[in-house]
Amino acid sequence: DIFTTGPTGGGASPQATQYATGTSFASPHVAGAMAVLKGALPDATVAELEGAIQAGALDLGPTGPDNDYGAGYLDAVESYYVLATAAPIDTDADGVYDDLDQCPNTPVGETVDSLGCALSQLDSDGDGVSDAEDLCVATPPGVSVDVLGCPLAAPVQFYLSLTKWGGKLVGRGPDGTDLVYRDEDILSWNGSHFDLFFDGSAAGLPGSADLFAFDVSNDRILMAFNVPINVPGIAGTVDDSDVVAYDRGTGLFSLYFDGSDVGLDGNEDRLDAVDLQPDGTLLISTRGNPSLPGIKGIADEDLLAFNPTGLGENTSGSWSLYFDGSDVGLRDGWNAEDVDAAAVAASGEIYLSTLGNFSVLGLSGQDDDVFVCTPATLGRQTECSDFRLFFDGAANGLAAEDIDAIDLP
Repeated sequence: DIFTTGPTGGGASPQATQYATGTSFASPHVAGAMAVLKGALPDATVAELEGAIQAGALDLGPTGPDNDYGAGYLDAVESYYVLATAAPIDTDADGVYDDLDQCPNTPVGETVDSLGCALSQLDSDGDGVSDAEDLCVATPPGVSVDVLGCPLAAPVQFYLSLTKWGGKLVGRGPDGTDLVYRDEDILSWNGSHFDLFFDGSAAGLPGSADLFAFDVSNDRILMAFNVPINVPGIAGTVDDSDVVAYDRGTGLFSLYFDGSDVGLDGNEDRLDAVDLQPDGTLLISTRGNPSLPGIKGIADEDLLAFNPTGLGENTSGSWSLYFDGSDVGLRDGWNAEDVDAAAVAASGEIYLSTLGNFSVLGLSGQDDDVFVCTPATLGRQTECSDFRLFFDGAANGLAAEDIDAIDLP
């Protein structure tokens, strides 16, 4: 009920003054009170005027400021007495008194906002990096950030390839996106989401390529395929017992290991796991039960060690048994516990995935899982002192898939 001037509509309304209600009329009262106080005390700052008006107001409604009454019923006289007798403190001399200052330790000389905070002190997302230096100012709570305030990318836990010709991991890609993949691709897993690490079609692999085994190093990827294919830059057909190398710098393929040179026939001997050791030994597993020179009783749940004396188009070397799967409870037989993915960590632990469901001492799982053997002995008398589950495929969106190749970073 403020008696104030009002629009006449060019004379259509004869009432040039009228009673009105609302913030449109409260605001001019505050501005007028500010002007009166400034006239009475010309040296008062904006912060002092604001503080005096709020302190002098008669609180109405709920205790404290509220959406119906603001700071209360304005009392310009009381505000004058507050302003005239107060001895406000401004510890950091930024022009905002301590009772209103939300950043009371502003560096000398920095410009502040109405709350007394300089840009260097604002941290909108609470990640510990000020807005002035933060390149990612909307970081979700609890996420670790780098010096620029951007979320740290979780390190890759392992690389994997999947059996299906292709599909979509809904909501499992970076930042909750969908990730589309094909069976010639290599994915990475960082503990929270998958990402595309190697795009087989972009590298020139044909649509018939099914990446069945691989090993990732800094400068190249070794890979083997489920069926014979033509690989760009390699003359003839790459058999399913061969290994090719992909140079990550040049994008070129070359023949790394010719399986037929050392007794692999490309039928029972299809490679379904490959892992290169630091000493150059190539660990492999095969889809069937191969027959190799100098080694007997090999099954598809085993890992073989090839010690090369020559590689490429003239592959040569010797074979030995590295890991005997039957010794630790992996059964022989098609679609049973065939080891179809394997990698050995620097610690010596062996990471495995199987073609079908598996059951070992104290642990069982599915073909989309990765489990770990801590070896006590290896070779003809293999023993694992401990088994543990490393990756639960069903819990991470792979219930309809089979992991057919893995490697560790």
